Parts: sequence; structure tokens; C-alpha cells
Amino acid sequence: MAGHVSAYDAWYVAVAVVHEACLVTLDHRLARGVEHMCRVQVPPAR
Repeated sequence: MAGHVSAYDAWYVAVAVVHEACLVTLDHRLARGVEHMCRVQVPPAR
């Protein structure tokens, strides 16, 4: 994950991984970068 996401975003990813939770984000690049680590949901655009 290093180099792919900010340290701030990495905390949210880590929490999702540890708790086996779904990461919800509007950041499509983040979603693509971490989808192999945890479930990710990107809400549809309005």
C-alpha cells in the first residue's frame, strides 16, 4: 500500500481490513488501489 495512498487514507483502509468492514469512499483511485485488501463501495455519482 505504501506509495499508493496517503497516510490518512491508509488508516481508513487498515480499520476496514482489521474489522472486515466495507470501505466506502468517493475516491475512485483509492478504491481501485485497495480493492484487493478489503471490500470497497463507491456510491454512484448524482
